[in-house]
Amino acid sequence: MNQFSKKVAVITGAASGIGKALAIKCLEYDMKVALMDVDKTKLQNSISDTYNLDNILLFAGNVANESDIIELAEQTINKFGSINFLFNNAGIAGSLAPIWAQTMEDIEQVMQVNLMGTIHGIRTFVPIMLHQNDECFVINTSAGAGLLTGAGLSAYKASKHAITAISEVLFADLKQINSNITVSVLIPHWVDTDMPKSIKTQDQTIINSHLEHLKIFGMSPESVAQAVFAGIKEKKFYIFTNFEEHAPKIKRRMERILTLQDPC
Repeated sequence: MNQFSKKVAVITGAASGIGKALAIKCLEYDMKVALMDVDKTKLQNSISDTYNLDNILLFAGNVANESDIIELAEQTINKFGSINFLFNNAGIAGSLAPIWAQTMEDIEQVMQVNLMGTIHGIRTFVPIMLHQNDECFVINTSAGAGLLTGAGLSAYKASKHAITAISEVLFADLKQINSNITVSVLIPHWVDTDMPKSIKTQDQTIINSHLEHLKIFGMSPESVAQAVFAGIKEKKFYIFTNFEEHAPKIKRRMERILTLQDPC
């Protein structure tokens, strides 16, 4: 799809970071957007008054609640009449502690927001898209952590692996019925956002170090949004922001699995 004008996009986690950049890119393409975030104030401040407010729906809600996603869909249809793009983007990092030292509340929060939020989005919006029977796109935000592992952030990495797997299965399921929906999974890495602030740790210096690293080495959210739309135009399934960096790590992990070696 090269013509985005007047198309309707739903974006979760839209108040900041990649979600906000995607929203702005959509508006630059003269698209209509339904933006959802749990932070109502930040969401209201995320979009400049320079954009046509008739093309914007702001919805304060939590992707972990299926009822919020269903209401978002209803409001989007009522305002815009259709839905062409779903960006399942909302996510949190969770706890750095080993899995045995994390609380069930921390683990469940990550799974509810990252994984169930994506599932709620798919279950709610894909049937709408199938019923419309026109060209539609689902873009699920995973991460490098959705293909790789290593110490720390166990719940986050598990949720992102699950998002990658669900996206691959969704792709296959929709292919079987020759649907009108193209599926992509976004694999960002080192993006300059506030995501580290959602890390739960007793050592604030770790968060400060992550934020400083991202300021120096991180890709801008705007560059990620540009990469996403380039991938959409080419109907790519895997949309990487740092493929050259990820590729050898993914290859090394797969080789260790195939040769029955311990994880890296």
